[in-house]
Amino acid sequence: MIDFELLSSALTIVHGNDIYKPVIKNRADGIFIEYCIGDVKTEVMLSMFDLRHGRMSLEEYTRMVRREVLFRYMNFIENERKEEWNNALKRWKDEQGDNKC
Repeated sequence: MIDFELLSSALTIVHGNDIYKPVIKNRADGIFIEYCIGDVKTEVMLSMFDLRHGRMSLEEYTRMVRREVLFRYMNFIENERKEEWNNALKRWKDEQGDNKC
């Protein structure tokens, strides 16, 4: 059996002075880790198959999970920024009115 506290410590992300330790939830539909980075909550389903059968070390596995979480976080932030820029461009075009070139 996997010790969830140990796994949570292994999955902790340290960035500068910030530490993001995930919460691990064992639900009927699987094992999920949840990170809260800033105002963004990211949840990833864990697959323990490779880890249990020795196909991957704990270090490789945690690196893969942390990379996935950071990718999802950055993707969310980029989409938010893109939406902000699109809204700002739309407002600017609306303000131009008849002065459009």
